[in-house]
Amino acid sequence: AFIGWFLNSAAESTRQQQALEEDLRGISVAQVMNPTVPLAEPSMSVQDLVFDHIMRRGHRALVVEDDGRVLGIVSISDVRELPQEEWPVTPVARIMTPAPLKVVSPDADVSQALKLLVESELNQLPVVRDGRLVGMLSRSDIMRLLQLRDELHLQLRGGRDHVRAVRQRGGPSAHEAA
Repeated sequence: AFIGWFLNSAAESTRQQQALEEDLRGISVAQVMNPTVPLAEPSMSVQDLVFDHIMRRGHRALVVEDDGRVLGIVSISDVRELPQEEWPVTPVARIMTPAPLKVVSPDADVSQALKLLVESELNQLPVVRDGRLVGMLSRSDIMRLLQLRDELHLQLRGGRDHVRAVRQRGGPSAHEAA
């Protein structure tokens, strides 16, 4: 009986995943991403990161940049690994995930980006065009899209202009919702 339940659950999960991928197909990352990327200098203390960005602004991750060059990304997951008493004296450069980072193109389908997020166990991806950082896509951005779709009974497939309007007018940014 347990094996049957397990196989049934796995099959249902696969069907749900396929339906989600189908719902997101044709919607570009650019239509869902947050074009405002929170940035950190490598010398910023972890304490400033936590209290000025994570707690105050709701940012879950910041791109670490120096003179326009992406050095890495620092997130809540990185902070959790460091004892709190070390936060004031530790620069984010010491705990960040260094470049090269997993990134996504603004032209990629959201379904492809979600697959990369899930397979890589990430919560956000920098969005890069021609080597330049143009945005950030988070799981919460995708969840907001799906939630608004359900609340408004939207048909997203083929409705690219409508998705753009949801991003421009639709609720809080990824950082406010995080």
